[in-house]
Amino acid sequence: MSLRDIEQSLKSALLSRKPEDYTLALEKLQSFVEQRPADAFQVESLLHKLYDSNSSLSPIELFVEAVYTLREHLSTESITKTWWHLVLRPALQRQHLTRIQTRHAVELVTIGLREGDQGFRRTLLQLFVLGIPSPNSAEDAIEATILSDEERSQVARWKDNLVEILNEDANTHPKQFFEEMNREFAHPENRLPLSILLSQLAVKEDFAIVEFGNSPLSMTLLFSLFIDNSATVFTLQLTALTALLPLFAVKAPERLKEILPELLTILARAACWQARGMESDDRTDILHHNLQLLDEYNWKRL
Repeated sequence: MSLRDIEQSLKSALLSRKPEDYTLALEKLQSFVEQRPADAFQVESLLHKLYDSNSSLSPIELFVEAVYTLREHLSTESITKTWWHLVLRPALQRQHLTRIQTRHAVELVTIGLREGDQGFRRTLLQLFVLGIPSPNSAEDAIEATILSDEERSQVARWKDNLVEILNEDANTHPKQFFEEMNREFAHPENRLPLSILLSQLAVKEDFAIVEFGNSPLSMTLLFSLFIDNSATVFTLQLTALTALLPLFAVKAPERLKEILPELLTILARAACWQARGMESDDRTDILHHNLQLLDEYNWKRL
């Protein structure tokens, strides 16, 4: 089988748009890559050419599966700087992919993160942050009301896919993931969406609790719970912390003992939170507004 045969098979599938032709073309592609792995780079070049000539009409799911077939022969740079923009992001953001196709796209993105590409990891976290409407933004509120049902479905699908990617990254590269999340936490406008993300990741059975407990993010979370004055953020973070405590008890008991004083302080703050709307006393002020932050903490309070 020659590269010319692969090109003709893919072109036929692109023109016919029939599932059986997709399957046949992908089977030929798989066989070619297995028999001639050294020529995989030529196949990638061919896919580029086919995409460029059919980008406005191409069934993107075929390209997702074709790129997935080449996954073991692609560089991380090729995935994060080329296929992410051309195929993976549009597919995960807009397309009705099957569960298998979505899983393949997610796996490709995870491969792009395997060598600790913090720039790409930062991009993914920022995309999640941008996808969460701000409770204080009238523009976000208006935009949400004018979306069609299909557009709302796309937004929800994109958000779910991002959570799946970030959860996969948190499990496969926990140290790098938690370090980058900690950096993003320094920006106060990011704390609400990142707290939402953490509350979603915390309920996963495979959450990397040991690595989380040893990361700077764990102390940043406790610091935010003790210092910030946003009730929404406090509730979300407390929900995440509540989900994480049993994991700490089972898998990281020594770390749990170390942070016990901070946990008791946060418990006291939660118990006194309702007093914020009433006439405050010295104890309430200490737990809320009147705590003075030293400049060395470099923390902007919510």
